[in-house]
Amino acid sequence: MALLKNLIAHNNALSLIDTSTSLRQALQIHAHLLTSGAFTHDPSSFNSFLSSLALSSSPPLLSYSYSLLFSSPPHSPNLLTVNSLIRAHSSGPSPHLCFSLYRHLLSLSLAPNHFTFTFLLRAAASCGGFLGPVIHGALTRYGCGTDRHVQSSLIHMYSSIGLVSHARVIFRDIIDPDLVTITSMLAALAESGDVDSAREMFDEIPERDTVCWNAMIAGFVHVGQFKDGLDLFGDMLNQGAKVNESTMVSVLTACAHLGALDQGTWVHAYIQKNRLKLNVTLGTSLLDMYFKCGSIERAMKVFWSMRDKNVFTLNSAINGLAMNGARPVNENKNHVRPFR
Repeated sequence: MALLKNLIAHNNALSLIDTSTSLRQALQIHAHLLTSGAFTHDPSSFNSFLSSLALSSSPPLLSYSYSLLFSSPPHSPNLLTVNSLIRAHSSGPSPHLCFSLYRHLLSLSLAPNHFTFTFLLRAAASCGGFLGPVIHGALTRYGCGTDRHVQSSLIHMYSSIGLVSHARVIFRDIIDPDLVTITSMLAALAESGDVDSAREMFDEIPERDTVCWNAMIAGFVHVGQFKDGLDLFGDMLNQGAKVNESTMVSVLTACAHLGALDQGTWVHAYIQKNRLKLNVTLGTSLLDMYFKCGSIERAMKVFWSMRDKNVFTLNSAINGLAMNGARPVNENKNHVRPFR
């Protein structure tokens, strides 16, 4: 407590808010800003405080910023501040709150811009897309329909709810689409199962980035064309494109379905050599690949080495052991033995 007060006294209080800030510390910083008259002398500091809370990536602070926005009528937040809250909530645990923030924005007589609608469309896709067409109508009224980021978000939103035909119409009307928009359309086609159209679009892209490669590889894997996915991954490596965790998840999934242990082991070695982060999703994919290829010892070694596990990781381990008729004996030695 004393240390935090000392830090606040000698530093910009807002700079103290980051991903490691607890709610208790945020409350102390807020109290300091109130008692020091910071909000009175510099009204913009309230907006900065709200934005710092929202963008800290901490769920408790995000929730606090939301309640503070609605419970502080003397301070009128600006568009940038409300957009910061909408942005944070759109990728947070409660994306549906973005629409309450949008209504509050309108109640403050603030005009939304293309950033507002980009984040709202992301939230709509996360919430099942039922509000997507409503947001589409609103952004058209505010003249944001020609913004590239908004167009890309519209394509993603419509494809996420299965309306690929709507995404096609939007893409067709775009003059000279950029790589981000093209990749969004490619991903929409691939995810819907139309990998032939996606591949045609992919082959016409002169300079492909990692997202573009990943979308096409994931599309092949999604429709069960696992060998095509692995072949494309080989082309990706040969052309020197940057590989990331998402690439490897798709590739490991293909290896698992093909029973391609040698290729899967090579991918594991590549991950280690290039120091790719073994997050929960990638670790679970690696675990699943080894189990489906019958390599129980290596699967369990991956399992015990994973720092973070979720319900999918545990299900994969349980199903893998059951499928191979084995169970772990000692988590420190990674041994398995058959069920009797």
